[in-house]
Amino acid sequence: MKNLLVDYFKVIIYTVIGFVLVVSSFYLLINYYHSEELKRTVFISSNDNNYIDYQEKIKRITNNLEKFKSKNNHTTEENLLYESIFNCQMVMQEAGTFGHIPVNINFTDKNVYDLGSKFQSRVYNVCWAQNLSSIANFNHNSKFYIAFEPINKSVSLLSNQNQYALKELENNSSYFYSTNISSYIIRNYLETDYEIIVSSYNSFADIVLYLSELLNGGV
Repeated sequence: MKNLLVDYFKVIIYTVIGFVLVVSSFYLLINYYHSEELKRTVFISSNDNNYIDYQEKIKRITNNLEKFKSKNNHTTEENLLYESIFNCQMVMQEAGTFGHIPVNINFTDKNVYDLGSKFQSRVYNVCWAQNLSSIANFNHNSKFYIAFEPINKSVSLLSNQNQYALKELENNSSYFYSTNISSYIIRNYLETDYEIIVSSYNSFADIVLYLSELLNGGV
């Protein structure tokens, strides 16, 4: 009977040891794949159409602001919108944003994450929330206010898609390693997430450009 109990406990101990080895091997494999993810990069070219388009939009916004300043007899709302667009334009060209990033180099997952974070903290939270969203307080019959509602919805969608890309980077990068099961699904979405973030920048630039043209009586 004693020998039977000893054999029984041995089986249990060996089973536990085997389970621990399997789990340990799994975690070692996962960490290896995550360490490999750190080596993955996306090349940022100065000839990239997205980059060129964004720079061109900023130039056109600048030209529209200069055109507005050359005119006289501005309304209060026009002056307020001018100041908002001007402040926004400055934010869109800050270091770390898509308007002012190093080019012709490889971006790591952290670099791409930082680019997306800049969109949220500066372009969305400052450029939009603290400046351009003030259009909501304009006269409800003004052309600026009428244009505001659909623009406001569009900007919210841009923020959501950018946050989605940031979440993807967190879930799939060893730089933001977590014990969440989604971290175990090894996917190389770095380039896709970069494109989503860049798309957010470019689409937002389209909105600011539209407002600058509306300021000058166009569109």
